Amino acid sequence: MASWTKPTQQQIKRAIALAGNKEQRRYLFDSLKNPLWVAPLNKEGLFKHPPEPIRKESTVAFPPWPESRYLARMASLSPNPAEILEIMLSTETDNASVWEDFVDAANALPASLAKKLVSQITRWLQSPYLFRLPEKIGALVSHLAAGGEGKAAIKLARALFSVEPDPREAKERDAE
Repeated sequence: MASWTKPTQQQIKRAIALAGNKEQRRYLFDSLKNPLWVAPLNKEGLFKHPPEPIRKESTVAFPPWPESRYLARMASLSPNPAEILEIMLSTETDNASVWEDFVDAANALPASLAKKLVSQITRWLQSPYLFRLPEKIGALVSHLAAGGEGKAAIKLARALFSVEPDPREAKERDAE
C-alpha cells in the first residue's frame, strides 16, 4: 500500500482557493492521487454540487464532474471507503456522467458497502439517458454476487433486466 500524507490546513486552503476556477478545479481533482484528501475536501463542501444536465432544444448534455471521477479513483485506495459511500449516498443529481463515476466507485468498494447504493442506482435505471451505465451496472451485479451480497445483486439485476414498454410507441399509438 502506498504511503500517503495527510494534507495540511494550508494545502487545503490553497486547493479550495484554486477550486473557484473551473479549469483549476478540474486539474486539482484529476491530479489528486491521495485518498486522505477526501475527508477535508468533503468537510469544505467540495462534493456538494455536481453540475446539472444542460438541456438545449432537443438535446441534453451531461458535463463531467471531476469530483466524482476523483471519488471513483479513490474508492479502492481509501482507508475509509465508507466515507466515499456516504458522499455518494448524499449526492442527488440527474447527471448521467456522475452516475457512471459513482457506479465505477461502487465497483471498487467492498461489496458490503456497495450494496447500500442499489436503491439509488435502481432509480437511475428509469432514465432514458443511460449510455454506458447498464454495462457498468452489470459489472456491479457480478461484484455484489462475488462479494457475498446475493440479495442486492438479484435486486439490481432485476432492475437492470426489467422489460419496460417503449414510451415512444405509446406516444405513437396515442397520436393515431
